[in-house]
Amino acid sequence: MKTPCRDVPSIAGILLLAAVAACSGNYSGGTATGGGGGGGPTTPSASVSEFFGKSTQGNLNFCRTCHVPGGVADTPGTSADTQGNLFLLSSDPNQDYANLLKS
Repeated sequence: MKTPCRDVPSIAGILLLAAVAACSGNYSGGTATGGGGGGGPTTPSASVSEFFGKSTQGNLNFCRTCHVPGGVADTPGTSADTQGNLFLLSSDPNQDYANLLKS
């Protein structure tokens, strides 16, 4: 017979998977669709800002759904591993590139 304490790691694993699934962005590693409208990986960018616009900016709009001040991912947490406020975007997409450079 299993004791309840032996089930704790299994329950914790299930809860962790459920929490990660809530932030269900596209993590397939494939080419992102929509957003920046870039020419894909075979078209070189003339500058870092152009690359950011083609490869990243459009995807951040999905993240911005939750990862803005006051959004559901803006949580203080109890440790660095659980703090949602470690990844917050500005509510203004025009500030993304400048904030990237500051970071």
